[in-house]
Amino acid sequence: MNDSSISSANAIDQGYEYELIGIEWNLKYEQFVSESPHFVRDETYGEEIVSSIIECDEEGVPKGQSIADIRKREEIIDAFFRKWYAEHPDREIYNNKVKDRILVRKISIDEAKQHASKRYLSTIAIIHHFEEILANACSIRKTAVKQNDRNQSKFDYMLIMSYQCDSVGVVKLTVGIKKKHIEVDIEQEVKTQYAISVLREGESLVEPTKTERKKKAPHKK
Repeated sequence: MNDSSISSANAIDQGYEYELIGIEWNLKYEQFVSESPHFVRDETYGEEIVSSIIECDEEGVPKGQSIADIRKREEIIDAFFRKWYAEHPDREIYNNKVKDRILVRKISIDEAKQHASKRYLSTIAIIHHFEEILANACSIRKTAVKQNDRNQSKFDYMLIMSYQCDSVGVVKLTVGIKKKHIEVDIEQEVKTQYAISVLREGESLVEPTKTERKKKAPHKK
């Protein structure tokens, strides 16, 4: 096989790989994105063509739910954390309510890019109110880690926190807790920021009553 044939084969393989990545990304976000195409009129030929028009706010943050919108918000969140990391070498924020520091690690960024980017308000909460949220969120309850979640499995349990942010609404802050033995019979809880999201209308972080829990799990006695 000559060099040109090898190059062509590599190009085909790479193209196939990119196609698979695109399919995987679409499947991951299909429940959050809009499949409605945007149409603009091509005045030269007098026909409508599909265009990737993105509606943004005055700061350039996309407000829609298309795949392009979400990808752009991912980039914005990534840029925010790169800048924040450079300005905060300790990578932690002290929370005034639980009286402890909350660490910001790679898992914090990965979760923000994957989940907060799916909604405009959650993205705004991160890029404009990140430190405010981590410093002032109140503890609501502790929950078990999700067994099928590889990232959560790194923690012993999760701490659900809440913060009322005037510009975006009620923010849910999820913190991963890892118990660390520092001395005999003495444990320390290491807290790591895991996820940030703005609650949708009608959502609540209030602890469900025993009656409500039984209704949701009638098979349990």
